[in-house]
Amino acid sequence: MIRLGHQGLQALNEQRVTLPVPEPLRGHLHRIRAGEARLADVLSEVDELIEALKAAPRQMRIPPVYLEYEQALISIYREHWDETWRPIGLE
Repeated sequence: MIRLGHQGLQALNEQRVTLPVPEPLRGHLHRIRAGEARLADVLSEVDELIEALKAAPRQMRIPPVYLEYEQALISIYREHWDETWRPIGLE
């Protein structure tokens, strides 16, 4: 849960997710998994991550390459539509 929270914040703030998880977070997650962290500290961190995720910006940027691809698809679709669509009864 903590790893996903941190990666979710990174995705919202930086529009990317680093894999594998970089240090020092990676070591921190290993200590939690090994049971070396106190439950109260882990739950507190979860609460902090939830609040940070609620406050994070939600507007994701769309890369220009994707926009060009999307515009090309729309153009191809419209050309196909114009060539193949025929109103019923007007043939």
